Amino acid sequence: TFQDITDTENVERALRERNEALETADQVKVDFVHHVSYELRSPLTRAKVALEFLDDEQVKRNLLDDIREMERLIADLLESERMNVGHTTLRRTLVDLSAMLTGLVREEFQEQAARIELKLPPGVVVREVDEVRLRLIAKNLIENALRYTPPDAAPVAVELTVKPGMVL
Repeated sequence: TFQDITDTENVERALRERNEALETADQVKVDFVHHVSYELRSPLTRAKVALEFLDDEQVKRNLLDDIREMERLIADLLESERMNVGHTTLRRTLVDLSAMLTGLVREEFQEQAARIELKLPPGVVVREVDEVRLRLIAKNLIENALRYTPPDAAPVAVELTVKPGMVL
């Protein structure tokens, strides 16, 4: 009947409008995260430059550590947001996982390296993965392990194991 057609059209229109509103809200959120991260990077860069003029090396090192941590948090926030956006695709490339983990520990955990025990198989372990996302996941796992492991406990074990058809 004519009434049924009109009701169906109204429902479809309402669904389209609701979908457009949700897409707009998602875009506003993404834009906000990007804008905030950009705005935070400028003062961090200025602070790093200003640190070069400090004479107290311990204060300089502590402040630089804090700035690096803020930069990492901003980078992680942006990557997490990219991962949460439904339209994001994996960027798979061939990656040596042993080298990736070694570099991650060296670059991100240099001051805590003594608290991390890397257990890697001999040779290279190459797989097709999204390196940025896998690195972020590994970094978060290691950070949490270090955070919740007492300093006097055994080192946090980061192990890469190759099994038939999989890598753990």
